[in-house]
Amino acid sequence: MLVTLGIGWNFGVVGGSAFIAGSMDASLQTYVEGIGEAAMGAAAAVAAPMAGLVVALGGFAALSFAMAVVVMLAAACLTAPLRS
Repeated sequence: MLVTLGIGWNFGVVGGSAFIAGSMDASLQTYVEGIGEAAMGAAAAVAAPMAGLVVALGGFAALSFAMAVVVMLAAACLTAPLRS
C-alpha cells in the first residue's frame, strides 16, 4: 500500500513540475520551481504535525474525514473556472 502511495505521490510531483516548467518563460522556470518546492516543504511542515494532532484527538476516522473535506474544497476550487 505504501509503495502505491509513494508512486502516486511521485507522479503528482513530477507531473506538477513538468506542468510548471512547460507553462513558464524559460527565464522564470528555475525561480518558479524553487517557489513550488519551498511551498511544498512548508505545507508538509505544517500539515504533518496537524495530522498527528488530529489522529491523536480523533483517530484515523477523524483524519480521513478532515482530508475528505479538504479534497472536496480543492475540487470545488479547481472546477469553478470550468463551470463559468
